[in-house]
Amino acid sequence: MLTDFKPVTNDVKSKADKQMFLTRGNSPFKDGIEFTITGYNYVQPEENGRVDAKARTLPIFVTSVGNLFLSMITKKKVLSDGSFREPNGSFNKDFAKKLLELSGKTDGEILTEMVNTFKDKTIVVDRQLISVKMDGRDVVSAIINLNYKE
Repeated sequence: MLTDFKPVTNDVKSKADKQMFLTRGNSPFKDGIEFTITGYNYVQPEENGRVDAKARTLPIFVTSVGNLFLSMITKKKVLSDGSFREPNGSFNKDFAKKLLELSGKTDGEILTEMVNTFKDKTIVVDRQLISVKMDGRDVVSAIINLNYKE
């Protein structure tokens, strides 16, 4: 049972000062933001100032507001009641359909085709807050519906 909080040592403070905990989840893709896709690239996660030799290489779309991870376009969420919800914006649906059409091509070919298909379209973020289970608790998360600007 929690009884108190104690100040940390200078060593612990120095390590904590280098973390990115406070900005984690600080996505530029806020509700109502409009953006366009301008290209693609790949990123690797950095921890404590280093990229691990075994780190995964993740494809991203470069957009007018920041890097868009492909999982934001397609990721389903399990709700607190055990059901799931998936993004259903017009762009989300077109992206999934195009991805199926390009099955069997390399990542570079797929990403190049995706950028060419979607680069001239303005996309609007519609964040829907949902309740999901995490570690046995209900927490707030969001489904990211991406729709074409009308």
